[in-house]
Amino acid sequence: MKQIVLILSLTCLASAAKSQTVSSEDFKPIEGEWKGKLTYLDYTSNKQDTIDAWLTAKLRGKAVDFSIGYPGESGKGGKDRYEIKDNGTKINGMKIIDRTTTGDGMLKLVLEEKGKDGNDHKPATFHYELIIGETTFIMTKLVKFEGSDQFFQRNQYRFNR
Repeated sequence: MKQIVLILSLTCLASAAKSQTVSSEDFKPIEGEWKGKLTYLDYTSNKQDTIDAWLTAKLRGKAVDFSIGYPGESGKGGKDRYEIKDNGTKINGMKIIDRTTTGDGMLKLVLEEKGKDGNDHKPATFHYELIIGETTFIMTKLVKFEGSDQFFQRNQYRFNR
């Protein structure tokens, strides 16, 4: 009986570990052009602000290249690359800590990394939540400062097409 319990436990653990991976197939729905909004927490005023944004996503092998811009904000925006690494367990240096499907069938990924945040560059843990669907793409950055047990939302992109 103990052997059966052990085998079932190991099978569950292996299945949970496998589900925390991604492949380039997971990012196919976001390829193309998007329009939406960026909501961000201003470092100085500590108040939320929202501006229009656009996104272009292109798949390139095991990577997704993003171009982000803001209508009416010339010279602002930039490029980013999310590259799948370590057999799909990381994106860039961020570990995939959660992979689920939302109630409406979209893929939700949570990535984690350590760094510094705020005007005073305090040590922090970051969670990046990606919600990927055919007509919706949401990227949220959450921050938890060292010594705190609460995450707060630093910014969120909400794109639709």
